[in-house]
Amino acid sequence: MGGHKAAWLDGQQREVVHTLACGWLWRSELPTWLLIATVYGGWFLTLANWQALGLLPATLLPATLLLIWFTTWYLSVQHELIHGHPTRWPAVNHLLGCDEYRYSSFMVARLEDAQNTLEDFLGRRAVCNSADSQSGFNALQNTVAPLARRGRFFSDVILSGSHRQSLVALQQDSVDLAAIDCVSWALFMRHEPDELENLIVIGQTPLTPGLPLITSSRTTPEVLAALRSALHRLVTDPACQAVREALFIAGFSQPERREYAEVVARQPAP
Repeated sequence: MGGHKAAWLDGQQREVVHTLACGWLWRSELPTWLLIATVYGGWFLTLANWQALGLLPATLLPATLLLIWFTTWYLSVQHELIHGHPTRWPAVNHLLGCDEYRYSSFMVARLEDAQNTLEDFLGRRAVCNSADSQSGFNALQNTVAPLARRGRFFSDVILSGSHRQSLVALQQDSVDLAAIDCVSWALFMRHEPDELENLIVIGQTPLTPGLPLITSSRTTPEVLAALRSALHRLVTDPACQAVREALFIAGFSQPERREYAEVVARQPAP
């Protein structure tokens, strides 16, 4: 398929992760906490028993602190990658479906289709949240268009009304494939993982600019500058950090209008 592939190292990792995500052990995050306790406990025991282990005191403390810091960083990045949370690092976000102000949609199917590629869904059923949705409709349409036969790829396309209802339709076996934007997917994983039970990401649409913030064409340059300044303060003010993290907001960008014109230009001919 065109664009970027699924946000996994390979198909095997994708299948294993999503299989684990369906169980209570994954949702409790108990293995993560046990790993953290084991790592920290091991290094603190090393620090407490350095004499019995024959270690040099001049190198023990800095080495221990460095290894604790590195382990904490590694566990944090691992957690973000597995759970699909956007981070402060563009390279990591790119793996998760986001790249600065651009985002993509995950093409979601049932776990039974974990080994399938997008081409395998030819002639099957799709669900979209609405016909005017970039993430749920246009992105999917643009991605499957090169694979269509006689101008058609899916045997049927239904409109659900929301990404949540699209996921419900998938779980009920009413449809076979849906496009869910990467941020909504991350929010479901964090707050309502049951909504993703037995579902799996089989692909990823090309990146596209995020939804624009629109003001009146009569807005003066002074007011426009004030609005942009307020948004910049919102994404940097420590008092708003909890809200930003809850909504996966990492910054405010000002893309050129032509980028949205390119989105329109990519639409297949009716």
